[in-house]
Amino acid sequence: MELYIDNKKVDMDASTEVSVSLSAAATGDPRKGRAGYTRRVRLPMTPANDAVFGYAAEILSRDRFNAVRHTGRVEHDGAVLIEGSLFLSRAERSPDGGFYEVHIIGASKVWAGIASARRLHETGIDFSKTLSAVTISSSWTDNSPVRFLPVAREKMERDFSSGSVIPAAKVLSSDDYHPFLHAATLLRAVFADAGYRVESDFVDGELFSSLYISGNYPTRDVSTVKANMDFLARRLAASSDVANSMGRVYADPYRASFTVGNIVDTADPSQVVGGVSYDDVFTRNGCFQMDDDRIAFVPTSPVSVGFQFHLRYTTDYRMKNRNEMAGFDTVYLGEQDEREFTLANPYPDRRSTFRAGYSYKLGVFDHVAGREYQLRYTQGNGTVSSAVVGARFSSLSIASTTQAVSNPVLYYRTSSAGSWMVYGGDWALYDGFVGETGTLDVELTVRTAPEEITPGRPKFFNSIYFAGADPGMRLTVSPATWLRPVFYAQPTEGAALRFADVCAHDATQMDFINAVRQMFNLRFHTDSRAKTVRIEPADSFYSDARIVDWTERLDLGKPIAVEELGGDLSRRMVWCYKAGDGAVGRFNRTSGEDMGSWSASVENAAAANGTSVWENALFTPSINAPDLYTGARAALLVQAGDTSIDTLDRTEDLNFAPKVVRYEGMVPLPAGQAWGWPSPYAIQHTYPKLAFHAPESGYTLCFEDRDGCTGLHSMWEGDVRLWNEGRRVTLHLALDAADIEALSFPAGDNAGFRTLYRLSTGGESALYRLEEVCDYSPSAPSTKCVFIKHIPQP
Repeated sequence: MELYIDNKKVDMDASTEVSVSLSAAATGDPRKGRAGYTRRVRLPMTPANDAVFGYAAEILSRDRFNAVRHTGRVEHDGAVLIEGSLFLSRAERSPDGGFYEVHIIGASKVWAGIASARRLHETGIDFSKTLSAVTISSSWTDNSPVRFLPVAREKMERDFSSGSVIPAAKVLSSDDYHPFLHAATLLRAVFADAGYRVESDFVDGELFSSLYISGNYPTRDVSTVKANMDFLARRLAASSDVANSMGRVYADPYRASFTVGNIVDTADPSQVVGGVSYDDVFTRNGCFQMDDDRIAFVPTSPVSVGFQFHLRYTTDYRMKNRNEMAGFDTVYLGEQDEREFTLANPYPDRRSTFRAGYSYKLGVFDHVAGREYQLRYTQGNGTVSSAVVGARFSSLSIASTTQAVSNPVLYYRTSSAGSWMVYGGDWALYDGFVGETGTLDVELTVRTAPEEITPGRPKFFNSIYFAGADPGMRLTVSPATWLRPVFYAQPTEGAALRFADVCAHDATQMDFINAVRQMFNLRFHTDSRAKTVRIEPADSFYSDARIVDWTERLDLGKPIAVEELGGDLSRRMVWCYKAGDGAVGRFNRTSGEDMGSWSASVENAAAANGTSVWENALFTPSINAPDLYTGARAALLVQAGDTSIDTLDRTEDLNFAPKVVRYEGMVPLPAGQAWGWPSPYAIQHTYPKLAFHAPESGYTLCFEDRDGCTGLHSMWEGDVRLWNEGRRVTLHLALDAADIEALSFPAGDNAGFRTLYRLSTGGESALYRLEEVCDYSPSAPSTKCVFIKHIPQP
């Protein structure tokens, strides 16, 4: 046996041996093996060794061996048994010569120690963007590691009915999008931070490549400032006026016309106007107050604060086309902060559901005066009928008939003597009650950027205005409008973002590794020499492409012990996620199920009574729902937040419990539906879809099977079969140093602990997984080894 220190051979006693133990346990649990294993070696105090150790036994020696990092390597017959860091633990001189005692720390998973100590937001991912409409929309289709994707945040709101048969048009803003982080990029970056490269067919595969985790914005403790300066203000009554020649209506009490007065007017729960008061409004230390006729925020001390506006109003509209309405579609909030958005056309185009016996409105949005239009349609017997109209927006009725009608096609001509031609412009069929003009309820929640406000320089709100309307259009601001300060330091439009700003989870890199490991039953095989980590699910981690027959290595003179697996487990094993938020909680209570959870029984009678629960380290399940966005009711949006705990006191916080989802890309919407802000026109009829459970797309991230989709329990069923059918076999094998080196440093065709071994005992041949090598010593005729009988996939 030979020892090399810093690649220099040192003197050893011929009788000195170093035993080596190896285990596969670290492949299943990333936290194991991060410190490596330590072996102690005593070296004779020879002149050559004195020079290597700098005469460390001399009390007055100026050199300190451990002041610099050293490497050690133990070889036998040219094969490396141990390689790693080396340090001197003792130097002792005696009359018969003395010795140096060193410790060698064998191959360790350095990445595991780093990942356990490093916070997830410290991961080295290059991301620097400004939060804007372009950043949000471009992230849907580019290769950015961060995508800003839509979520439906649950909010606790009072019901202010306007009496309209059409629900309020939900207008999207940056608050309706949340950062989601590409899981594969994040996983690779975690290992790259520690100097390792990931090798994985699974991570490169379709499933993991589509995986995203929700981001998290930085937070701070704002309890003290909220206790001193918070408020919630509402309107006591609706207020209305018409647009001026620039299409504006102001929220300014000092204007005599074209104004709705203050945007809100009370934070006093005892104030009653027309019999109306609100018990949820409040102001701390009178920070919300009236200054003359205008509202103001006057802090008790200097503070950095933004403001959240929940605007609910009714606007006159004019149909611009099938997708958009003209009306009040712009809000100016002061401080050069103008938000322009799209008023989605909420009325469905009925061409695809065209039926006899109904009244319709025909809308021709590119109408030219003098044109005449003819709507042709096919009856059930194949006869083509027609109805002639001659205006931009016209009523028509399809005569009652017992036959079905279909295939409406619009024709036009420029004069009564002209020929009919197929119309290629923008047109639609609406229900008969729909008008080209009318009123539309709008709902919008926006936040402003933080600004410095002091008691001597308060914040006033009389520079707000609504714009974008035709002159004379009416605006009515609803009592459902409210205003409150935002003390959280979370980004608004225009904010500069780095990766740490969108990944501020209270988690380490190891928490993330364990979270994805628990989902997919991942194994991690580390090659400390090549600085690579092979990551695969358990079922594909062991491959029959590499089988080594060790039957001839068996030491039949030693006992062979067989034990059944599962005895050290609980009778019931459960895999689940952290508790879900509002939508998941309601589903669980209604269905009596636990979404995302799966359990299996351990059949070994020695298993402990009770249940062991393996809960995901980070993630919660989520549910998608339609009808959450007016312009695209078919869009299935992830629901986030919980109104049972997230009351109005928390509406300013954009964060929610971490979620894991798959991103499907841009998914088409049905005809007549369009995605809103900030969707470019070219992709307006698609929307960015993400989901945890999507039976309509044929997948689920639940552990259980649900709605015809196979759950992630399929990743764990091999382990369950092993617990219930497997055997652990302990025997002795004649191993040599080359075998130990191959297990310690897998390379090329050698797969190390991923190899399957064939052993034949008692006339039976079977494949086995190597679990442990116990105290290999070159002088021993055989070494105790522990195997588990391999059970292939059914």
